[in-house]
Amino acid sequence: MAHLSLEDLQKTRADVEKTLKIGDIYRHYKNGHLYKIHSLSVREEDDAFSVNYEDVETNMIFNRKVDSFLQKVEKDAKIVPRFAKID
Repeated sequence: MAHLSLEDLQKTRADVEKTLKIGDIYRHYKNGHLYKIHSLSVREEDDAFSVNYEDVETNMIFNRKVDSFLQKVEKDAKIVPRFAKID
């Protein structure tokens, strides 16, 4: 598989950063925990962007593909964001 050029990676990162900003806080739909956006990363094998986020209580850092982080899920017969931004 051919990898994206550095220019294409930078453009994709800029697009992701329009939605996910380092330091923003999100609440998980299932457990209610708060998570702080720590950084973005690129998976080497497929150039997919991931978000690295930190549980504000435990300081554990997790990684999830951006598409999954921003995904809508069903809870109590309603469609909600997997992670909801806290303003």
